[in-house]
Order: sequence, then structure tokens, then C-alpha cells
Amino acid sequence: MNREKKENPMAKYAFWTRRRLTGITLMVGCFLFLGALGLIPRDAQGNFMVNLPLREQLLVIAAQTSLFQWSFSVIISVGSLSRFWDSPCSPCCSGTLLIAPSPPWL
Repeated sequence: MNREKKENPMAKYAFWTRRRLTGITLMVGCFLFLGALGLIPRDAQGNFMVNLPLREQLLVIAAQTSLFQWSFSVIISVGSLSRFWDSPCSPCCSGTLLIAPSPPWL
């Protein structure tokens, strides 16, 4: 008996395949992450907040609160997006959305 898998003829013409969706998600995440890094607050001399001593960091954050909130919100959301999305290119998975286990301290 010939038991070949019947292939869905429309599946190969679908635009949103798992591989393409994963690639687009990763590219958008990369651009958002780079944009968020560009939004990190700077002091008057143009030094990024993360390169300053702690006291000066707090002064820069206090002066540019909304910019700090936006930049770190985007950084955290892109990090969580890339953590939960599994690439279909890996040999063990097929591009499914993974549920991460809760940390042991919760």
C-alpha cells in the first residue's frame, strides 16, 4: 500500500508560513530593540545613562523620566517577545509559542 501524506495544495501558497512569521517577528524585534537603545536618556554632555556613576544616572532619570520609561519598556517587551517565540529553524521545534516556566523565587 502506498501511504503518502496528502499535502494541502493551498499551504504552499500561503504568505504567513511559520518560518516567515518567525523571521518577520525577529526582525521587528531587532529594530525595536535598537530603537529603544537609541532612546536611552543621556546627560548634558551626550553620555548614555548606563555609562554614568549611580548618582548621575539617577539625576538623568529624574530629568528625563518619560524617555527612560519608554526606552526600558520597549527593551523589556522585546526581550520577552524573543524569549517566548521559538524559531522553526531549530531542529527540535516547529515554531510554536512557548510558555516559559515561572522563576523559582515566585
